[in-house]
Parts: sequence; structure tokens; C-alpha cells
Amino acid sequence: LLADCEADASCRAAQPGLAARVRALLERLERNPPRVQLTHPRTGAAEDVTVEAGTVASILFGALYNPLTASLVPTLVGRAEQNDFQGLFALALANDGADENMSLGMQLSVICTEDRELVPDPADAHTLLGAEFVDFTRAQWEVWPKGERAADFRTPLTGDVPVLAISGEFDPVTPPRYGEEVIKSLPNG
Repeated sequence: LLADCEADASCRAAQPGLAARVRALLERLERNPPRVQLTHPRTGAAEDVTVEAGTVASILFGALYNPLTASLVPTLVGRAEQNDFQGLFALALANDGADENMSLGMQLSVICTEDRELVPDPADAHTLLGAEFVDFTRAQWEVWPKGERAADFRTPLTGDVPVLAISGEFDPVTPPRYGEEVIKSLPNG
């Protein structure tokens, strides 16, 4: 999203330096989380909330799963820079029910069995959104059942069978370059 905004002239003009601004916002929230009053968009109840970097990072990450909610991120980051978090927290509710589309148990089974060594040590997780997701995932490994993984699991597939790799351009977890990598060893890919 940040790279796309930088590459798009109108987004870049409207939201200059968005990547650096997101990083600065999260660093500020990490150092000094503000306490603000938010109104729940459904119930209308006002509540004082401490806005933490990890919460904002999680909201931003969740927004990336849907092009419509992702398109709101640049504007909502601008508001958050002014300590107006109302829209950002309302955006978090847009993902209510997302668990109906994704099985957390299946996700954990795959991550714990297949991807464990690919998740960085939290001390090395120098990502824009911070290490909270890494910490959260690692904590789940301690209790989640793990499957057996074949020794050649990461060996690229080969064969002459025609293969069509389909990738979602805006998938925040599995980018199109993964599909391109898969078909490199498939002559009919």
C-alpha cells in the first residue's frame, strides 16, 4: 500500500511521505501512547482509550485485506497524526466477521508446522508494523499442535503438468512474486 501510494502521483501529492509518516506515528505511539476519547460507531458509547502502537499496527494490517478499507488508510493515518483515532478504530470494526472467512485454527496449523523457522526472532523483526504479531504468533506455538513436515518440503516442485499460478495483487501476506517463484521450476507454468 505504501509503495503503491508513493508510485501514484495523486496519492503521493495528497499523502507525501506516507511510509515515513506511518513509521513515525507508530514510533510516537510506542514511546508515548495517548489517552483519547472515542465514540463506538455502533453503540454511540464514549470511552477513554489508550492508543497503543500494536493496536494501530493491527488495525492497519487488517485493513490491507480489503481494497476498500486499504484505500482509507492514508487519510486515516493523517487524522491519527493529529490524535484523531476515531476513524481508524471504526475501520477496525470493518473486519468484524472476518473470522468467518478465515479459520484461525487452520492458519495456526500451517504457520506452526510449515512456516515456523521463517518467522523472525522478535528482536530482529524490524518491520513497519512492529514485532507484536511475531510475539503473538510465537506465543501460540507453545500450545498449538504441530504437524510433521517432510524433509524436502521446501524443495521446488518440478514436472511437465501445466500449472496456472493465481495471485492476488493486494494480498498482504502472499504477494504475486510467490506465484512467480513457484512457476520458475515448472516448464509449463
